[in-house]
Parts: sequence; C-alpha cells; structure tokens
Amino acid sequence: MPEREFQYLAIDYLHQMKKWLTFADLAKIKKLTISKSWWDTVDSLDELVGFILMASRAKLVEDEGLAYERVSQLVKEWAQDENFWVRRIAIDCQLSLKEKTDLELLSYNIEQNLAHSPFADEFFINKAIWLGFARFSKN
Repeated sequence: MPEREFQYLAIDYLHQMKKWLTFADLAKIKKLTISKSWWDTVDSLDELVGFILMASRAKLVEDEGLAYERVSQLVKEWAQDENFWVRRIAIDCQLSLKEKTDLELLSYNIEQNLAHSPFADEFFINKAIWLGFARFSKN
C-alpha cells in the first residue's frame, strides 16, 4: 500500500476484528510491521500481538498450553529478528496486559536486546525496554 493512510485503515480494521485473530494472523501482522514502519503503526500492531498472546493463554486448559506455547515461542523469535521494529513488538506486546504480563517472556525479550544486540543503541528499542520496565513497575 503506497499511502500510510491505508496502513492506518488496515490497523483500525484489525483492531475491530481482533477477537477473531489467531496464531495464523501473526505472519500478516509481521508483514505489516516491516512495511513502511514507523512507531505509530508498530505500536498499534503490538497491541494486537498482545491480544493474540492473551487469547492463546485463555486456552491453557483446553489445549494444555499448546496455543500459548506457539505464540510465545514466535514472540521470542521476533525478539531476535533482523528488523528492529519486529523486535520492538516482541518487547512491547504485553504493555496492556498489566498484572497478566508473562514476566519470563518479557525478561527474555528484553535480554535479547541489551548490549550484545545489534540494535542495542537503537532509540526505539531502548524506549520499548524502558516502557516495559515502567509499565511493569506500576503493577
């Protein structure tokens, strides 16, 4: 899509349809993330990833945690992606989860983006890490 407004439209639509999003949609969300990336669109997409993460966690009893394991494993892979916007989503996707934050997942994703990371000096990665700590400390 050549115009950013089309991205906003797609993201607004996804937010309206979020209760129907599944693991299979994460590949499309990643594609949107790396297409004309900027913080405003990426931050809207990380909320969707967080929603899918929570929805998969809600299925823990019925599927013995398999859905959650798949989603959280993919989010861990995103924390090491070659695109720093994808890494930002991995760090920030739990911002709205508050006390339901998976601390182990958050910790892992932050660790992947510290000093040894190729994006350790990237402003948007450092801000994501700061936001993760700030939001979590409020809980």
